[in-house]
Amino acid sequence: MDLMNKITILGVIGLVALIFGMSMPESGLMASATYNNGNNGSHDNDDSYYDSPKIKVYKVVINNAGNPVPPMADFGVKLKDTLVTSNGTAFTIPKNRPITLTEAGAPGYSFVEIRGDGHCPENLGGTITLDKGQKIECYIVNQPTPTGGGTVADPPTVKVYKVVINNAGNPTPSAESFRLSINGGATLSNGTKVILQADTPAILTEIGLAGYEFVEIRGDGNCPENLGGTITLSAGQDIECYVVNQPIDQSGPPDPGVIFHYNTLSFSYADPTYGDSCSAPGKSPPCIELANSIDGNVLVVDSELQTDTTIVLFSVVETDKVTQTPPQFARSPICVLSGVGPHSVDYAQAPEISPVVNPSGQMGFEFQCSLIEASTFKVSYALIETQRQ
Repeated sequence: MDLMNKITILGVIGLVALIFGMSMPESGLMASATYNNGNNGSHDNDDSYYDSPKIKVYKVVINNAGNPVPPMADFGVKLKDTLVTSNGTAFTIPKNRPITLTEAGAPGYSFVEIRGDGHCPENLGGTITLDKGQKIECYIVNQPTPTGGGTVADPPTVKVYKVVINNAGNPTPSAESFRLSINGGATLSNGTKVILQADTPAILTEIGLAGYEFVEIRGDGNCPENLGGTITLSAGQDIECYVVNQPIDQSGPPDPGVIFHYNTLSFSYADPTYGDSCSAPGKSPPCIELANSIDGNVLVVDSELQTDTTIVLFSVVETDKVTQTPPQFARSPICVLSGVGPHSVDYAQAPEISPVVNPSGQMGFEFQCSLIEASTFKVSYALIETQRQ
């Protein structure tokens, strides 16, 4: 083999090694020993190392009656596919990529909650997504399983109840008439116990009953805030959720000048099923219709919007920036009100590409945004009626 061929082969090998070395940090999680003990070591001049997001995970056991606390390794905590065996180990993760936090559980102990930074998931099986330079700590809380209660070997369960308020003494409709369901399954009766798959989101929805509107969901902190939200439980957990409805006010529009409704909804230009999207499985208004979002148009669908004499006040800002530690500045795109109209299949400007999946027939107000630099936003709004009766 002549000298030129040898030089060429060595050059190719060196290039492959360089590319492989650059791509490896993005392929998985790395325990960051230098981040744990404060020793900069070989990272003194490595800006990318310090810009990488980092997570520390801790195990907290409460109500343990002075008994020895099992080591963290016994709980089978994992960040993605990486075991977390020691409290406070810092893991470097790729930026802006969701990392799942799970645990297998220890015999005799039940999951309670996850505490810490707002970017920590609410439940096991949830994900953590961090931006460049963010460093957070998450605390997985367990306690001994009560005598006679479930164990980590038992599947989680949920009981769902229907509550009707402000019914003016009228007969209360049956729970079945609202067609409550979990994951689109059989219609639920009051107090039906549904067995769930551990650490797997289950969608709670209802089709609804004519003349009644959804108000809220009460119960355990693991219950979703809105219909179409998910319940994620660990093995051994048993909860109850109460879906609250009330009769729709048929008295007509409210008095002028009164803020008669306000709300906050989340949405993503990048994901048409994210958050409070009308296209999310089982989602009903109030919701966000994104059929025309390719042009920056967003339709906020809300049954409280009934006339074209309503003043709409709204703001759009990046999601969860100000709740970080430390808080960050939440920026807003430039958005203007562009119209009011029905949420129907005809709303879609290009239905063959992006149709209206779940038309409700209810009214909505549309705004159009430019300078969209983030992927997820929250729209907060208030409605003020001006028509005099």
